[in-house]
Amino acid sequence: MRANPIYLPAPHQVARALVTAFATPPRLPSEPWLHQSLWHSIQIIFWGFVLSSLVGVPLGILSVGAVLAGFVFHGAFVSEGTGEFWKGALVFNEHLIHAMHGVPMWVKWAPFAVMASGLLIAWYGYIRNTRFPAAFVDQFGFLYRFLLNKWYFDELYHFIFVRPAMWLGRVFWKVGDQGIIDRFGPNGAAWVVAKGSKAAVKLQSGYLYSYALVMLVGLVGAVSWVIAR
Repeated sequence: MRANPIYLPAPHQVARALVTAFATPPRLPSEPWLHQSLWHSIQIIFWGFVLSSLVGVPLGILSVGAVLAGFVFHGAFVSEGTGEFWKGALVFNEHLIHAMHGVPMWVKWAPFAVMASGLLIAWYGYIRNTRFPAAFVDQFGFLYRFLLNKWYFDELYHFIFVRPAMWLGRVFWKVGDQGIIDRFGPNGAAWVVAKGSKAAVKLQSGYLYSYALVMLVGLVGAVSWVIAR
């Protein structure tokens, strides 16, 4: 029986394994040799370090600067607890801070008690008795759905704000934009131009007597206007 239960190979066995690993060709021509694979891994590690340094080095400089700035400008910013620098932007009430430390002990332990009870319930429901969650849902379905839907805050928000906002936007879109602005604006002007173009095309017949008639009508109109004056 060996005194050491951990088996360590002999040095010559380790050397033979290293030589065999580096000297044995790959099984497939497409596979790399061991030294090629190691070199590729070293390159990946190196470039990963370089790329991470592009982010890490500036963040390190900024963090060192922030720490040093905090030491240097502590008195000017904090003003020894008086908050003179902030001019009332940060409210500091010494009496309130002391009162927070004087709250009853059950208030201080309440968050831990809630966390511990939740951990205990989770351990019992998902490790000790896995049928407990299904039984709780069957027994208290309304409470389960109420908590699962986050107190229905999303549904209330959607009903109170989202749906009216979408309805109002749809009214502005259909009635205001398309029904009034587009109809009597660019679309209406385009409709008038299109109809006027069709009417002008009918007048452009290409016959000489049509143009003579138009000229005669214009001349009669001009003479009539002069006489009427």
